[in-house]
Amino acid sequence: MRIIGSILPFTFLLTLTVSAQYKFETWTTEQGLPYKAVNSVLQTRDGYVWAATGDGLARFDGVKFTVFNTANTNGLLTNRLKFLAETTDGSVWTSGEENGLFRYKNGEFSSFSIENDSPNGKILSLHADKTENRLLILTEKGLNVWQNEKFTRENLPVSIKPYFALLDNTGVLCVKENGIVSRFAPGGISEYKLPEDLPESLLTMFYEACDGAVWIGTFYRNEPRKATLYTFKNGEISFYDDKNLPAAFINQVLEDRKGNVWLAIGGLELTTAD
Repeated sequence: MRIIGSILPFTFLLTLTVSAQYKFETWTTEQGLPYKAVNSVLQTRDGYVWAATGDGLARFDGVKFTVFNTANTNGLLTNRLKFLAETTDGSVWTSGEENGLFRYKNGEFSSFSIENDSPNGKILSLHADKTENRLLILTEKGLNVWQNEKFTRENLPVSIKPYFALLDNTGVLCVKENGIVSRFAPGGISEYKLPEDLPESLLTMFYEACDGAVWIGTFYRNEPRKATLYTFKNGEISFYDDKNLPAAFINQVLEDRKGNVWLAIGGLELTTAD
C-alpha cells in the first residue's frame, strides 16, 4: 500500500482497514518533492507517478523527482496545480488551482482556454476516459468535454455549487447537499448519507475502488482539522476524522497497477507503505 500523507496518523488508519505489515518510506522537499502540499497523484501508462503540488508538477520514476514549473518549463503558466488526468493518447493534463488547463504531450507543455466558458472559471474536476481519447472538465459553469482537439459543452442533471460537486474516478457527477452525497450514474442515482457530517463541509473526493468500496472525503474549511474520510463497503460505513486524520483534507485516492493505494493529502508530504 502506498500513501501520500504523514506516517503516524495513517499508521492508525491502516490498522483499521488492513493488517499492519508495512514498512514506510517518506519523500519530502529534501528528496526533491517541490512542495509539501500534494493536491493530486497519477500513475501514467509509462509507469511514472505524477504529483500536482502547490509549487509545480513532479514526476517520480521510483528513485527521484523531476520537477516542472514556470521557471524551467514553457507552456506552464502557474506553479499552483490541482488536478491530474491522462488521456489515451498519453497526454498528461493538469489544472491550476485558480484557473488554467495544461497538457504535457511529446515532452512539451501547452495551455488551453475552455470554449463556452469563462477563461477565469475554476476547474472543479478532471476525468480522462479509459477507452476514448476524451477528457471531462467540470467547472463552475458546467461540464466541458475535450475530444478531437476541441471543446464541447454537455448539460448536467442538476445545478452545482463549487466545492460541493465533483467527478468521481469513473467520470460520474457527485453532488453533496445536507450531509448526503448523490452520485448521478447512467443506471440511476445512488445516495450516501454521511454520519456525523457537518452539512456545510465541502466534498473533496469520491472514489469507487476495485473491491467495491466507496471512499468519500469531506473538509470543513472553517475548522482546519475537520477533515473526514468515509468508506462504504458491504453495507457498512466507517469514518475517520480529526481524531485520527492529519490537519489536512483528502484530495484523491488512487489504486496503481500493483494494487497499491495512494492518498493525496493537502499540506503534507509523500509517504509510501509497502
